[in-house]
Amino acid sequence: MAIIKDIDEGTIRRVDWLEIVPPTIFFRAFSATFKFSLIALFALIIAGAVAVFNGLDSPNDGGKASEAASFSVSRSSRSFPVGCFCAHETPQNVMRLGRSLDSMVRRLGTGNDWTIRACVGGYCCLLLFLSLVAARSSAVRLATSARSSTLSSVRFAFRKIPSILLVGATPFVLVGVVWGIEKLADATGVFGAFCAPLSTLFIALFVLFAGATAIGTPLAIAALATENCDGFDAISRSVSYATQRFLVGLIYSAIALLLLKIGFIVVAYLANVSAFVYSRAYADVESGWIDFWGLVLVASPWAYLCHASVVYATAIYLLLRRSVDGTPYDACALNGSGGRRRLRRIIQDANGAPVISESNAKETTKDGNESGK
Repeated sequence: MAIIKDIDEGTIRRVDWLEIVPPTIFFRAFSATFKFSLIALFALIIAGAVAVFNGLDSPNDGGKASEAASFSVSRSSRSFPVGCFCAHETPQNVMRLGRSLDSMVRRLGTGNDWTIRACVGGYCCLLLFLSLVAARSSAVRLATSARSSTLSSVRFAFRKIPSILLVGATPFVLVGVVWGIEKLADATGVFGAFCAPLSTLFIALFVLFAGATAIGTPLAIAALATENCDGFDAISRSVSYATQRFLVGLIYSAIALLLLKIGFIVVAYLANVSAFVYSRAYADVESGWIDFWGLVLVASPWAYLCHASVVYATAIYLLLRRSVDGTPYDACALNGSGGRRRLRRIIQDANGAPVISESNAKETTKDGNESGK
């Protein structure tokens, strides 16, 4: 008897480039960075931060912060020369934005203005929340063939608020522990000097833990978005992947930085042209809202940096997870509710046999009754 052979045996029909060359995931990540809705949200947060912080008067800066923060869309076309980003020049309004952000940072350490510090904490939490939204959207797009809309990603992030706050607060808590050990050693005097080796050991350990969690924070956010886990699991995953594949992570980060620079140049050029058209269109209009929306345009390249950084961190997380745990690239928790999915009720006919639908059960029961008659 002749043996049947497959005539297509040995024929390669499909090449899984992601398994052969893992960095090819960055090509998908590069296209995922250009999501208008999330870039616009980041730009609004940056513009709102500049507007809110520089609207607060600080008595310790002599009015320099308010002067540096005065942003207005220039009515001159020279403020927005087309192509200035590609020529490595900085427009006047971008310089004003940089001075405004710098004045915000300088004012944080001056005096005891708890209003400013409370606003900083609020904006940091808002950035963490929006980073989780961007991570969820990019994780679903990179790991699966599905798409997660901005609204569904926001709903997912709302359910993960306690976890994302834990991830963001852990490095600061560890730094606070180091500061507490230092103050305790200073207050105990001779006893503190006697226990200096022990306190030094604790300080070194907590500094190491704080550095590891700070480096792994982007990976922890990606873990929350991909695995639908809690904050402790996300932190442990991020620290494990970052320490076990540190050099590999550095190589992936270098590739991400290169693509980040390319994307920034593209978005900055488009923002520059848009700001030029915007300044000419509203040349004769004096309004605070006109200035604010102009600031949003100027801040859009920096908003792209924030969003793209989250997308590339998610891609690096998928690569490191595959390298350490062997988890497939397409593994992603799509059930964002976190609960168990309820199975459908098994429909049975009169004899107890499972059927497809209620109509089939009725037909089966009717046929059985007729045959019984």
